[in-house]
Amino acid sequence: MKKFTVFFIALLLCLLMAGQALAFTDLDDCSPETRQAINELAEKQILNGYIDDTFRPNDSISRAEFAKVAVLALTDKTNMPMGAVQEISYRDVSPNAWYTKVIANAAALGLMKGDTEGTFRPNDTVSVDEVITILIRALGYTEADLDMSGWPASYINKAREIGLINYDTYNGDCTRGQAAALVARMLELPQAGAEKPEQPVQLAYDYGVVTELTSNTITISSFKGGALSYKLAENCDWQAAKSDCGVGRLIYFGLDSKQAVVSVSRQDIYTHNQHEAELSGTKIKLNGKNMLIADDATVLLMNSNGGVTSVSLERLLASSYVADLRSNNYRVPLQYVADGKNVRGLLIGDYRGQSQQQFGYVDEFGTGSEGESVKFYGENEFYEWNYVGNEGELRPETDVLYAYEHRADGVRAYVVDRTKEQIRGAYGEGEVVQFAGDICLTTSGKQFIIDAETVIMKVSYRSDGSIYDVEYIDSVYGGDRVCVRYTEKSSSNYTGIEAAYVLVQDFI
Repeated sequence: MKKFTVFFIALLLCLLMAGQALAFTDLDDCSPETRQAINELAEKQILNGYIDDTFRPNDSISRAEFAKVAVLALTDKTNMPMGAVQEISYRDVSPNAWYTKVIANAAALGLMKGDTEGTFRPNDTVSVDEVITILIRALGYTEADLDMSGWPASYINKAREIGLINYDTYNGDCTRGQAAALVARMLELPQAGAEKPEQPVQLAYDYGVVTELTSNTITISSFKGGALSYKLAENCDWQAAKSDCGVGRLIYFGLDSKQAVVSVSRQDIYTHNQHEAELSGTKIKLNGKNMLIADDATVLLMNSNGGVTSVSLERLLASSYVADLRSNNYRVPLQYVADGKNVRGLLIGDYRGQSQQQFGYVDEFGTGSEGESVKFYGENEFYEWNYVGNEGELRPETDVLYAYEHRADGVRAYVVDRTKEQIRGAYGEGEVVQFAGDICLTTSGKQFIIDAETVIMKVSYRSDGSIYDVEYIDSVYGGDRVCVRYTEKSSSNYTGIEAAYVLVQDFI
């Protein structure tokens, strides 16, 4: 009865570990490749997890444990059965240890060796260099197939040559997650001397947002920059993905050598189900999960007209976009690309901002080829004048502050009002505006953020109110006489910036 009970418990543990292959609870921080490799090897029972449904990808792995992994991987790859226990002479391998058979087979297959002192060191941690060496041997390569650079460089060079690795840092202990990724790659590679299979078509992959779609073309603003129109390849199963990957959606797409889209999916792309995202520095909370925006993350803003603008992470964090995410200035849920707990890309849809808008005073104006021509302070040339306002076409004035944007036919401008209020820093007086991202308060208590696009001008007035000089500056002091214009969300000219500009006044 006792033997039966022990057998039953052991069987139950095996079943539990075999059944957890696709249900590990601690893989969120792993890359998609590592997660896939872990699940594949667990399904084949080459690398198992633990009874508590964890895999512990960051834990180290011993030489004895990897000997078992290497032998199981090779037998799976070549259908070679594991042999009987061989006699081994390693002083530190007990005949009764659980790993005796796998070490014997690893030695017999030429995968692993002991040291010059006659020991195997079964409980030592295996290094990344050793794992690469073992896997190169498992693929059938011998010393004759390597260059003369010595160990471990010769094995590393061969691994890079055949596509086992694609990185240059190999020092340190190997983790369970790293081991899984390397073994999974090894299983996909041909054995040494085997005929190389016909190479599949190499695809280039990227993430982007769909801005236009026809029956045979698709326009995508990609993470790598720029909006391009592509043909949909004949074998692209677009219709199957159309409901999930239509206009306004982030997609993962593949291009063939002819720059035609051959695959479209939502791989590793998620939708934030609410209209506010909690953002603090590079930490962001999406769908109840605390995540971190990667340093090289791509941030795309898509306005209601379908235009897409890319902003850097620095600008996202030091601007009013932070305030917009905390409020409700975008109308559709966020979409994001996730790699474990790292956010690699954000799409803020239906954003109302227009980052190309500028503010300034007219420096000179006169008659141009097609009417009035104008030059603003800080500009080096004259532009055709197009005024937008209730009064119709007006001549430019030198003492009026304008918001303007460059168009193909010149500049479009309109008069903006000023709110005369002193400003101060949220945490004291003195130099209250010095860097983009500074939070300021007005004397009436309104909080606003100095954006990277905010214009700060020192304007010098004569006694009659006319302007004799305009200088663009970086800082505002607590004692400066200033005017601030705030954006109004109900205005048709909403800019998306909390403080459109700050004027520092100087009178003579």
